[in-house]
Amino acid sequence: MAKYLLQRIASAILVLWIVISATFVLMHSIPGGPFSREKQVPEAVLKNLEARYHTNDPLVKQYTDYMKNVAQFNLGPTFRYEGRTVNDLIKDGLPKTATIGFLATVFALGGGLLLGTIAALYHNITPD
Repeated sequence: MAKYLLQRIASAILVLWIVISATFVLMHSIPGGPFSREKQVPEAVLKNLEARYHTNDPLVKQYTDYMKNVAQFNLGPTFRYEGRTVNDLIKDGLPKTATIGFLATVFALGGGLLLGTIAALYHNITPD
């Protein structure tokens, strides 16, 4: 049982690493960058932003820093909301998301049990 559990944990870690790496590669392969939006940013400001957020570092260094931060559950700053981190945004939205997920699970289980019971009681009859 322990061997099976370790295999499952190892495969989950592998899948998680693949998803995180694919996300990193996809985000760096799209044209533009985090600071190239509809407003044109002056070149000096762009250089300062790239230095501040380390987007001008070599790609390998960005990847290793990203993986270290993800392993420590530090998802970094947001580029949209000044002075806030991604962790802050998740912390703000998590209670509402958990409530909605819990209620959806309760309704799905309740409805599934009700409909399953009806189907079992009236097997091969109209309500089934």
